[in-house]
Amino acid sequence: MKFSNKENLPIENQTAINPQEALQLSAETAAEFGFFENAVLFRENLQVLMPDDPTNKIELARLYEKTNNTEKAVSLLLETISNRNFDRKRRWQSLIVLAEAIGNDENSWRKIFDENRDLENRDSELWLALRAFSCAQKGQLDEAINLLQDNDFTVQLKFLKAIFEKNSGRDEAALKTFTELSGSDAQTIETFGFYEQSPVSQLILLYLKTSKVRAALDLATKQQILKTIAQNDLHFEDFENYKSKTIEVRSREMKLSENLQILEKLSIAAESVGDFSLSFDFEKAKSNFLISGDQYDISAKRLETLKQKLAQKAHDQTKPFLVNEKPVSEF
Repeated sequence: MKFSNKENLPIENQTAINPQEALQLSAETAAEFGFFENAVLFRENLQVLMPDDPTNKIELARLYEKTNNTEKAVSLLLETISNRNFDRKRRWQSLIVLAEAIGNDENSWRKIFDENRDLENRDSELWLALRAFSCAQKGQLDEAINLLQDNDFTVQLKFLKAIFEKNSGRDEAALKTFTELSGSDAQTIETFGFYEQSPVSQLILLYLKTSKVRAALDLATKQQILKTIAQNDLHFEDFENYKSKTIEVRSREMKLSENLQILEKLSIAAESVGDFSLSFDFEKAKSNFLISGDQYDISAKRLETLKQKLAQKAHDQTKPFLVNEKPVSEF
């Protein structure tokens, strides 16, 4: 049957395929199911079409590492880190991925520094970050912090220092540094989003860890956490069975986990100081990120308990003040 199109409607070519999008989707799907060799081929073909795409280079390097080709992975990541024409966010993400790939391998770190000395002159920020990461990955957190102590001259370096302070148990120092970062722009947060939680969430968790409950609740209110989380338009996604996750997927997973953790802890904190209304609001918002029926049931029971506490508190507040078992009004 032929379509006459008497109305002269626009006809979209259904057979048109964007090769870049097709290769990217194929690579992501193959990696998710653990077909890493296939994913590598898709990414390599994509690199031919898009040689200046740093995101694909990062993902290809991560696949090289998964297929035991660490040397290729390191080379590609260093190429991305060193290229000043690439977006700074991607260069920093390449550096983080490099640190994850190398781990605590002393020989690999030494080789990287020996063969890339020119980076120190071309980009002192990323060279310093690389040195700090190498220390941290080898368990030398104090040395990593010392390197950054007087050299956190960019927001990214300051963020890195705060992470190392937190990981080394220097809670008060981390609180101070994360406070300085609490107004960080979206790009900075996105840079580290697949690796660490946002500065505001870090602050809230540190306040709670150090028993500064009121400070945590005040910050959550000031930052309009409930509104911000609602505007994120995030919902539960099941990443559990993924054999490999892209940077983008890891960022979404981190944000979902962050939202769930923050809402749960803030709800408990608000309840502990008698603010049952706020506790209820946090618990209610948390329900959007629950992953099983059992968790929903537990949350529903908690919401019911908070309702009862709210009702009891309202009832108590309406009672007349008693002196010697008699209302004040009877004296």
